[in-house]
Amino acid sequence: MLCIDDSNRPEEIPLTHWIEKDELYTLKDVKRLKMQGGRLGVQVDEIDLLELRGQHEYFSLERFAIDVDELQAFKEVIIASGKQDSISSEDLNKLFNN
Repeated sequence: MLCIDDSNRPEEIPLTHWIEKDELYTLKDVKRLKMQGGRLGVQVDEIDLLELRGQHEYFSLERFAIDVDELQAFKEVIIASGKQDSISSEDLNKLFNN
């Protein structure tokens, strides 16, 4: 996934644990973020927010662009996580154009 928005970094997240615009990241997990109004959030392999032990564990999916070639892999991560029930069909349709 390509980072397209690295703005508005929360103060409690150091730069060492923040994404950078125009950098590529590998999707690790996806989850609906209740504290962010139900937005979809993602974890990436390259940055472990969990080691900060703070309230932020996921980046907003809106910060990334997903290449068409990556859509199937993205869908597989959702299914493998067992969280497809928490992600609406409307969300999936937006992502996968099915």
